[in-house]
Amino acid sequence: MKIKTRFLFVLLGLAAIIAGCSQRHKSKPVSKTVKPKAVVIQDSVKKVTIVEPDLKKLVDELNLRLDLYDSIAVNYDYTKAELAKFKLSTADRDSLVAQNEEHISGSSLASTCQFVIYDLFKGVLNHPAIKNYQLGDILHIEIVVSDNKKVFNITLPENTGGTYQSNLSWIHYRADDGKIYNYYPEQLIAEHDSISKPAFNIDGFSRITAIHTAKGTKYLFMGGVIGCSTCRIEYAELGYFDRGETILDFSFSIQSRFREDDDDKGIS
Repeated sequence: MKIKTRFLFVLLGLAAIIAGCSQRHKSKPVSKTVKPKAVVIQDSVKKVTIVEPDLKKLVDELNLRLDLYDSIAVNYDYTKAELAKFKLSTADRDSLVAQNEEHISGSSLASTCQFVIYDLFKGVLNHPAIKNYQLGDILHIEIVVSDNKKVFNITLPENTGGTYQSNLSWIHYRADDGKIYNYYPEQLIAEHDSISKPAFNIDGFSRITAIHTAKGTKYLFMGGVIGCSTCRIEYAELGYFDRGETILDFSFSIQSRFREDDDDKGIS
């Protein structure tokens, strides 16, 4: 039996134990890229029409930036002329050129674009009307939603260029009282920012399950990440939200190895 399967059984058993107790108490290493990828611009709205003009403008701009980010070849060296298609501000473009002289690495370009995306996410996720939409219906990015439709996890590959395939992770929580709480990637939060970052794993999750307990709803977060060219890390965390704070009850992880030619890396 694969480690992945055993890991899943452990987590399911753990969830059952937690639920039972409560009732008693009522992101493959990137290969060297020889040419930049083509930009694929998707439709701005997937399944629904956004009726608020200001929100639609933010979503359209965010989706464009996400599509452009997805086209970045992290191990490619861009020329100054090739930066034009990424629609950077003059300040961002000049800063990249000044830091990298003749050629701009894909990882440096990705880092600059991440902060543009970060600012747009703040506008979208904090818009008063965002609660009227399922994020997966309007955004061009992978989104994992809890089974009770209250917790959304957005992950974006960090594109550092290394074998550790780290992610940037946003948590969007819609509380029962109608309030919305957002938690941002700690890699992008400046030390002086008074912005919430979650207590949960910074690489994001592939599954979120709501568990009803005597003390309220808790969430079992499951995920994994490729840690090196032949290693993987799978993890699970149990936590909950309390008046805007994220509380972590426990977490554990399993580290294992795989062959480089193994198509099943065990992350799901």
